[in-house]
Parts: sequence; structure tokens; C-alpha cells
Amino acid sequence: MRHFNKREKEIIEILVNRDFKTVNSFSAELNKMLFNEKNGAALMVDRAEKIVYLFIYNFEDEKCVKSRIGEFLELINLLLYLDENNLINILPQSNLPEFFLLHDTFRLVDYDSGGKCILNGNGFSFDVGDMHYIYNREGIPVYRSYRFNGKYYDLALRFFFGVIYPTAELCAFVERGNITEEEERFNIQLEESLRQHRIAMENAGEQLRKTKRSLNISYIALFISFVALIATLCSNLWMKTTIEPGQFRIMENFLERIEKNTGNENIRTDTVVLSGSAVQTREDSLNIGMKK
Repeated sequence: MRHFNKREKEIIEILVNRDFKTVNSFSAELNKMLFNEKNGAALMVDRAEKIVYLFIYNFEDEKCVKSRIGEFLELINLLLYLDENNLINILPQSNLPEFFLLHDTFRLVDYDSGGKCILNGNGFSFDVGDMHYIYNREGIPVYRSYRFNGKYYDLALRFFFGVIYPTAELCAFVERGNITEEEERFNIQLEESLRQHRIAMENAGEQLRKTKRSLNISYIALFISFVALIATLCSNLWMKTTIEPGQFRIMENFLERIEKNTGNENIRTDTVVLSGSAVQTREDSLNIGMKK
């Protein structure tokens, strides 16, 4: 199924949401959409001449004329596409008159003796022998006609005045929100790709945070190591450790107990060596110095 523009999707929704309790042609919906006073367009069909006349109100505005003709041809081509792709079924309308029109306010209400066809109570009319214009009561042209024959006549007669039934596939299209199966698959793939991308970005962000934390810890450890190294160097260079008198007395008492237990009274007078440093006798102060 091809891609449809906004106006085409609106037409498809009208086709799907129609009430089929009564068998009516598509012409009633066309009057609401296109052939009405607000839109400034009317459609007349001459079955004897096999011609469709598209009447446009603001015919002096070239942009308006192109827009109305474009809407008419777009509608024909849309219905043709739906028909050729088995998205609609059409029940032809029988017993159509030889001459009729589509418009929300125009009706073939009367003919005068000069062959003029009266369309409404405001005096709008056209001449059967001259289908170029629709005139107002004062005889001023207010609508101009644009002729379509050949295939456009056949298609307009078939689509506009037949009963159109949508298929299940077309109904499913509307139920999906006017999204084709291809668009739906693409949207699913896109959502999955976006989900995977979000997960990858979240994982990358978490990994980046962990890396930053590891770097911060490394910087702290390096700083502590540096401080410890400086402290060690400073200790080696300047620190001096002294055994206080209280500590010396503890050692003396310990030696006295050894003398008492062993009977050797010369222990306290001996020289004690601790870690390569000389420990003096109790008569002297005891210092353990570290050489610079």
C-alpha cells in the first residue's frame, strides 16, 4: 500500500466509517467534502454527451482554480488506486438520470421557457445550450465550468455514483491510525533501534562514571604515596628518637628481675645493643640516634 497524504487519509476514513444500513452512493459524502458552497465547487454530469463539468466559483483566481481541479483529480486517482488494489468494492448505481449535478445547495428545481435551468431560490441558473457558466439572478457569471470526458467521465460516473464498500485490509489500515503495514514495520524497527541506542548510551555513561571513579581513586592513592614518601624522607633526614627516663627505668627494673632470678649481678653494667645503636648504662642518658 502506498503512502497517502492527509486529505487522502481523510477520504479513506470517510469510506470506512460510512453507515451501510442504507444503500447510498458516495455522492452524499462528496457534497460534504468537495462539491459545496463553502468549497466553491459543483459537479454536473451530462450522460448524453458523456461529459463531466467541474464548476468553480472563484474562477478568476488562478490559484483557486488549480486547487479545485487538483482536488477533483486527486479524488479520482485515489479511488482508482483503491479499486485496482482490491481495497474497495463498488456496487454500480442503476437508473441514473441523463443529467444531474452534485452540490450541497443546487438542485434542478425548474426550467424557464428559454431553456434556462434554475438551481436554487436565489436565482442561480445555467443555460442548457451553454454550459460554460452558472449565473446569478442579475445574469453575472459566478461559476465557470471545466470539462472532463473520456476516462475521467467513466471513472467519475462509476466512483461518485456507485456504492463503495471498503475491504478488511482498508479497515485495518484505518484501525492502525492510517499507517500502512510498511510504515508500521518501519516504526517498530525504528523504536527498537532507538531503544538499543538508549541502552548503549546508558551503558557507556555508566562505564564512563566507573572510569572516572577509578581515576579519582588512583589519583588519591598516588597522592597518599607521594605524601608517605616525602614523610619518610623527612624522617630519615631530620627525625631523632630518644628513650625517655621513664622508659629507661622500665628497662632497669626488667634487668633487676633478671639478676635476681639468675644470680648474675653484672647484667645491668653490661652494654646492651638495640638495632645497631649503643644503649648506655643507667648512669648515662640513653639516646638512640639516627645518623643523617
